[in-house]
Amino acid sequence: MPVVRNEVNLIDSYQSGSISTMTYVPCSQGCIELLDRSGVSIEGKEAVVIGRSNMVGIPVALLLMQRNATVTIAHSRTKDIAETVRRADIVVAAVGRAEMVKGR
Repeated sequence: MPVVRNEVNLIDSYQSGSISTMTYVPCSQGCIELLDRSGVSIEGKEAVVIGRSNMVGIPVALLLMQRNATVTIAHSRTKDIAETVRRADIVVAAVGRAEMVKGR
């Protein structure tokens, strides 16, 4: 499987001020669109979403589950994130912390 490294940043000041999870679907949908356009099949894959925010982490996890991925949500307190990420076919870094995910 090819390694696809891209960044999606579709959150604006209007969205970040909202408390509604549904407001963030466009950003999360951008992550799914990026996978689709990159030729990544989602169904049946193990996906790890790093970040559990209502803004991006949870909505993108729900969208991945709608596409039949097995989803694990990890965060800063997850034990051995590196091992969790190694098992994944798809990794979405939806965390507001620089270098939370590092390459090999």
